[in-house]
Amino acid sequence: MSTVSLIGNFVRDAQSFKDTLATAKNFDEIRKLWTSTRIEYSYDCADPYSPEYRQEVLNLYKRLTAEAYTPLNELTSTKQSTEQFDVGYPWVTQNLEVISQEMAKVVQAMRALHSHHLEGGRLIEFGAGWGNLAIPLAKSGKKMTVVDIDDGFLRRITKIAAIDGLEINCLKGDFLQVSKSITEKYDAVLFQSSFHHCLDFSSILDVIRDRLLAETGSIFFFSEPIHKDFSFPWGLRYDGESLWAIMCNKWLELGFDQDFFLGLMLRKGFLVSAVEAISDLVGQGWVASRGSSGIAFEKWILPAIHNDSFHSSGGSEGLGRFCRQESFLPGLENSIYSSYECVFHNFGLKDINIFFNSFDKDIHAKIPAGRERIVRINGQCKDVSIRSETYVPNEMYGNGDTRDIGVALKSISLI
Repeated sequence: MSTVSLIGNFVRDAQSFKDTLATAKNFDEIRKLWTSTRIEYSYDCADPYSPEYRQEVLNLYKRLTAEAYTPLNELTSTKQSTEQFDVGYPWVTQNLEVISQEMAKVVQAMRALHSHHLEGGRLIEFGAGWGNLAIPLAKSGKKMTVVDIDDGFLRRITKIAAIDGLEINCLKGDFLQVSKSITEKYDAVLFQSSFHHCLDFSSILDVIRDRLLAETGSIFFFSEPIHKDFSFPWGLRYDGESLWAIMCNKWLELGFDQDFFLGLMLRKGFLVSAVEAISDLVGQGWVASRGSSGIAFEKWILPAIHNDSFHSSGGSEGLGRFCRQESFLPGLENSIYSSYECVFHNFGLKDINIFFNSFDKDIHAKIPAGRERIVRINGQCKDVSIRSETYVPNEMYGNGDTRDIGVALKSISLI
């Protein structure tokens, strides 16, 4: 079921879906209804960073649940029987597909942390839940701190840690409240299926950046609903499982459009790269690193309109992306940083001139043939235009490539 609804129609259709769920005979039937339902809608406010937009989200939540949102609505342990809680999720489902997907999430996170050389780092996980990620990481020698609002989950993690001889520091409370009281620095901040439960997601990113994250640290987002085809910048999700979670459990189930998420992270001073998916089990994750640390340009995930303005280097490690006759970087007018520091490489056999437009001023730089050059660009504008002289690779190398490309942008950092 998929329609595009006004808010009133959406609430009506969501209630009808909830009534249908109540007639399901078993978990398999419930899962089929979850996966087959998608009731799209839209918000009236155009500015996703405004208080008015946030209030629209909260108003809709109240219409779906008949109560105002509070982080205490995220309590989950109280919704389980003692027997279910002792077994834990996903094991309690006895569904091998569900169990394999949850196990794959742990594998994905461990691979990502390993690839970022966090073998001996200090880690903090927000929304640890059942402890399915925190406990294996602690067993792997990581110094773990976990945050959760649900005291039942924290007691469960503490109990298992004691049995296994592990030390896991457990902090109880709302994400934003707890993060403001932490004095430690961490090499990695982890969100696994938890960032989308945080209404104050913008504020907590500020606190993480300024108080929690080590200078070379990163934020990891695993199994978060960040989608290219989301109907609005951010807000309550409209798939069947999310509607069930909102209406039946009163959880906050936010979703994010990918371009909004990338723009939000840039505002906060982070450059985002991908965490590889595990096919058929768990989707792509995300890692956000301080912009001042820089990033290989081919790894930076750009909003679609900016990404499409560059030529891919074909996946060759370290080549970056090639500039077209005109390419665009996202502007930094709302970011904590003001400028880009770019490393350009001219792979051609002749010098190439490039021009940057910022504040309606053209800045010129010549990139010598076969050489690199570092160029600083003022980014305090909506978009940064890079205009490049181009050449046809076929004319340079005789390889049959007929694209018009300029110099390659190899790496970039924020200053």
